Amino acid sequence: MRRAILRYSLYGLWFLLCLIFFLVKGFPTQVLVERLALEAQKAGLRLTVSEAQTLFPNGLSLSGVRLTSPEEAETPVTLTAERVAVRFSLLSALSSQKRLSADAELFSGRLEGDVSWGPEGVSLSGKAHALDLERLPVWTEWLGLKLAGKLTGNFQLSINPKNAAEAGGEIALQLEQGKLGDGQVQVPGWGPLTIPWISLGKTEIALAIAKGKADLKTFKVASDDIDATADGYFLLQQRLSQASARCKVRFKISDDFLKRNPKFDILTQRLAEARGQDGYYGYSVFGPIAKPQFKPLRQ
Repeated sequence: MRRAILRYSLYGLWFLLCLIFFLVKGFPTQVLVERLALEAQKAGLRLTVSEAQTLFPNGLSLSGVRLTSPEEAETPVTLTAERVAVRFSLLSALSSQKRLSADAELFSGRLEGDVSWGPEGVSLSGKAHALDLERLPVWTEWLGLKLAGKLTGNFQLSINPKNAAEAGGEIALQLEQGKLGDGQVQVPGWGPLTIPWISLGKTEIALAIAKGKADLKTFKVASDDIDATADGYFLLQQRLSQASARCKVRFKISDDFLKRNPKFDILTQRLAEARGQDGYYGYSVFGPIAKPQFKPLRQ
């Protein structure tokens, strides 16, 4: 009797091992990669993957992942991740609302989160851990300057690609060891101005998004070179570059920075009308974020 029980137990174990083996080896990884690429294409993005392996029982491990924005975009962006682990919700496959979770190694840091999508739009939530912003090759084209530092934070967003007014959620970010500069900007009435590296120290940003409006709850920069704060809001549009700003910014450049960069004395003289008695410069920032306008604040 015991031998019979042992024999049948071994048969069951062997069957289970064979089932797991064939599920892993026969898992349609390429089909799922193609499905991911198709979903990305629907969102106007191009997804390519160098290698894909199975993560039993419901996932993929992707290597050499590249996500590229449309070529017709004003500034096409390509994001590259060394490794991405994606797990699918098997139950969501039976409904119109699909779900997956992802854990990515990129920009010498880590990004993890959950995504769900369906007829009503897309929901995103996740955390960023020490992402190296200097490895994101868009700052020079967007700002004319380089941006570096370690970005950490969390986000929760709901997006309707067809209607920006339905966007909602929260974003909270912290930048450590931040710095901005090593490039040129155009100063109206002056011309090109070379900007050295400016320490941003610790920068905190918090946004609350509702009904297509992003309220700037927190914006604070504290460093040895500059102190800055801002408040206001952004009106979102289908294309991010067409979003508009309605903000007020105040900043103060340290005396030590001006001593190290005497040419900025001339610049601060041109900004004299925006300087308050406390030494802070104040500006109203308005218009499209791609080409914002600045107006001195009354202080």
